[in-house]
Amino acid sequence: MSNVAKISRKKTTLWTLFFAYTTIAYAVISGIVLVPLYLRYISVDLYGAWLASGNLLAWLTVIDPGISTVVLQRVSISYGEKNYSALMSYVNAGVLVTSAIVVIVVIGGWIVSIYLPEIIGFKEAEEGQILKDAFFLAVLGSALMLLSFSVGAANRGILGSIGPGLVVLFGNIGTLVLTLILLFWDFGLFAIAWGLFFRGASYLLGHVFYFLLRAYRDKMKVSISFERVTELFHLMAFTSFGKVGYVLTNNMDALLIARFLGPESVPVFVLTRRSYSVAEMILNRTGNAIAPSLSHLKGEGDRVKVQGILYRLLRLNIWLLGLAFAGFFAFNDDFVRLWVGERFFAGSFVSYLLCIWMVASVILTLMQTLCIALGDIKRNAAIQFVQAIIIFPLLVSGIYFFGFIGAVMAPLIGLIAISSWYYPKSLSHHGSMTRGAWKRLKVEAIRSILLGVTVGALFLGLKPGDWLSFILCAAALVLLYCISLFLVSHSARDVFKHFAQRINLLPS
Repeated sequence: MSNVAKISRKKTTLWTLFFAYTTIAYAVISGIVLVPLYLRYISVDLYGAWLASGNLLAWLTVIDPGISTVVLQRVSISYGEKNYSALMSYVNAGVLVTSAIVVIVVIGGWIVSIYLPEIIGFKEAEEGQILKDAFFLAVLGSALMLLSFSVGAANRGILGSIGPGLVVLFGNIGTLVLTLILLFWDFGLFAIAWGLFFRGASYLLGHVFYFLLRAYRDKMKVSISFERVTELFHLMAFTSFGKVGYVLTNNMDALLIARFLGPESVPVFVLTRRSYSVAEMILNRTGNAIAPSLSHLKGEGDRVKVQGILYRLLRLNIWLLGLAFAGFFAFNDDFVRLWVGERFFAGSFVSYLLCIWMVASVILTLMQTLCIALGDIKRNAAIQFVQAIIIFPLLVSGIYFFGFIGAVMAPLIGLIAISSWYYPKSLSHHGSMTRGAWKRLKVEAIRSILLGVTVGALFLGLKPGDWLSFILCAAALVLLYCISLFLVSHSARDVFKHFAQRINLLPS
C-alpha cells in the first residue's frame, strides 16, 4: 500500500486546523495582548508610522504573484493522482521562482526604506532613522517568510500536518519570547522587527527540513519538467493580477490614513479594527485547513463528497458569523476601552460598519479559498483584480473626504459588487453546489444575521467596567445566541443531536 493511502484527509485537516489556531493565538498575543506594551516602550507617533509602513511592506510582496497558492493546489492534485514526478517539478519550480522574487523584494525594500519617512509623512528625524532601519530588517524577515511559504505550501500539498505545524508553533513561540526580551531591554521598535526576522528564518529552516525528510521517506526523486514549469508560469501570469488586487484591497488604508489624516490617526483606526481582523483570521482558518484535502479529494474525482464538505463548511461559518456579529456589535467599544483606552476607539458608527464588513469579508474569502482549492485559479485572479480597480479609487476618495468611514465603505462596496455574485457561481460549477443547497444556506444566513442583530442589540446597554465583567457579559451573549439558534434552526438541532450521539450524550 502506498504512503498516500495511509494518510487520512480528515486527520490532516484537523491537525492543520489545530496548528492554524495556535497561529491565531500568536496573532492575538502579538497583535492584541502586547499592544499596550508596545505603546509603553514605543511612542504613539512612531508606532503609528510603523503600522502605516506595514502597507508598504505588503506592497513589496506584490512582486510575488501568489506562487505558494499555485504550488499548494498543483502539489495537492499531483499527490492525489500519485504523480510524484509532476509534484517535484512544481515544488522545484516554485522554489526557484520564489528565490528570484526574494532578491527583488530585498532590493526594493532597501530603496523604499531610504525614503520611508517622507512617503508616510513622518517628520521626526531621530525616530525616522529608527523607522528606516527597523523597516529594512522587517523586509529581510518578510523575504525569508516568502521563501518559507513556497516550501510550506509543498508540505501542505503532500498532506503534511503535524511536522509543518510544529515548525510554525515553535517559530511563533520563539518570536514572542525574543520580542518580549528585546522590549524589556529597551530595543523599542527593533524588538518587533527582530522578531519578524527570526520568525521568517525559523519558518524557512523548519519547512525545508520537513520536506527533505518526506521526500526521502516517500522516495520522491528530484524532477524538473519544462512542461510543468511552463504551466506554473502560465498560472502565475494570472495569479499576479489577483495578488495586485489583494494588496490594493487590503493594504492601502493605513498608508492613506497616515497621508491624509496623520500618522497619529493610524493606531485609532487599526486598533478599532484589530479585533475584527483577528475574528476574520479565526473564521477563515477552516477554509485554509481543508483546502489541501479538498484538492486531494478532487484529484480522486469524488464530486459528491466535495459538495457535502462545501455545504457543511459554509453552513457552519454562517452560524459562527451570526455569533461574531452579535458580539462585536455589542462589545467592540468596551473591548477597545478596556484594552488600550477610549482615545483609540474610532466611534460606534465605524465599528458597526466594520461588523458588516467582517461578515461579508469572511464568507466571501472562504468561498474564494474553496474555489482556488477546486482549481478556479485564472478567473479568481481576474476577479480580484477587477474588484481592486473598483475599490482603490473609492478608498482614496473615501478616506480623503470621509476619513475612517470611507476606509471601511470602500472595500465593502467592492466585495458586494464583485465577489458576492462570482464565488457562489464558481462553487456551483467547480464544487457541484446545487440550487437547493444554496437556497438552504440563504435561509440559514438570514436567520443567523437576524439573530446576531437581535442578540447584539439586547446587550448594547451593558458597559462592563473590568475584564471579568466583560468576559461574563460575552459568555452570556454566546449562550443566548446558541440557544436561540437551536430553537429557530432545524439544521442546527440536527447537527447538535448528531454531535451529542457521537460523544454518547444521546442514544443513537
